[in-house]
Amino acid sequence: MRQVSWVRKRDLKILTVGKFTYTSDHRFTAVHATGSEEWVLKITSPRREDSGVYECQVSVEPKISQPFRLDVVETPSRTSQQCLTLTARGDGAAYVGTSSDAESSSKRKSVGRENTPEQL
Repeated sequence: MRQVSWVRKRDLKILTVGKFTYTSDHRFTAVHATGSEEWVLKITSPRREDSGVYECQVSVEPKISQPFRLDVVETPSRTSQQCLTLTARGDGAAYVGTSSDAESSSKRKSVGRENTPEQL
């Protein structure tokens, strides 16, 4: 069985492995539906200091990884309950998304393998 991990590259902090969270910062959670090819890192109440490179790693040989460059910007319309999601799919597609507790669905933006900074 493959394990998927999310790593914050600036300090090489392992944030999640599978559905388990390994950071004391409770704003970070892993989301994965059984049978789904999507692995999501959810950041609740994102802050500017959350900006940086995050990497989704799959524990197979050779290792598969997908880096995401995330730039969190302050906007007047952003609420403290907003969430950012980084989604890696088994087919190689990648998405950055936003949602809030008041929204029933999230907004997603496709990003390519050569990621450029995403401003959310």
